[in-house]
Amino acid sequence: MEKLNWDSNFFNLEVFKANYYSGIENDLNGNFDLLYLYSDKLIDKSGFKQTIQLVDKKVTFKKDIVKNKIINSETIYSVNSVNEKLFSLAIQSSEFSRFRIDNKIDNKKVDELYQLWIENSINRKIAFDVLSFGSENYGVITLSKKNDIAGIGLLAVDTAIRGKGIGKLLIKQTENICVEKGYKELQVVTQLDNNLACKFYESQNFLIDKIEYIYHLWNK
Repeated sequence: MEKLNWDSNFFNLEVFKANYYSGIENDLNGNFDLLYLYSDKLIDKSGFKQTIQLVDKKVTFKKDIVKNKIINSETIYSVNSVNEKLFSLAIQSSEFSRFRIDNKIDNKKVDELYQLWIENSINRKIAFDVLSFGSENYGVITLSKKNDIAGIGLLAVDTAIRGKGIGKLLIKQTENICVEKGYKELQVVTQLDNNLACKFYESQNFLIDKIEYIYHLWNK
């Protein structure tokens, strides 16, 4: 088990993570409040003494990056300061978050988590760029990197204006930026239960790379 210091401080809990293996339920001690348990398959929960909940079917999509011709590219720009609309978009993106699904975590704390995510992205602490669509911030996408692969962190379009192709434009402009920076692959993680998001990424030629199952185990 690995202690997660940031999560522990944020939730004011002793938070750890571990990868599932057969018999792990017999090796767990009482030193944690919350354990993130990762598995490449569904697991039998009956042997665990702790409260355990399947909170995420985490699906990773990847695609080869291509250069795109953007129409209305002037409506997409890099964001360098936070505002209430961007906070709202970040919270909207959390609907299927495992922290939102876990009924033992306060929704206000989840809101705070996603507000920090967009703020730290815009401050370039965890992202190399953040793009917004329109002067009213109708959509936002955050871009990060891991090793030689570019990644989408948050992607959100305001619920009041979805279905107008804003997400597609943000993806296309993201690819263009990644081409300029020399990236070959683009990755995004979402939830398998988020059917709309999965269908959207598939429509943009993303392919499933892997699926993981994440459980939350509580000692409290």
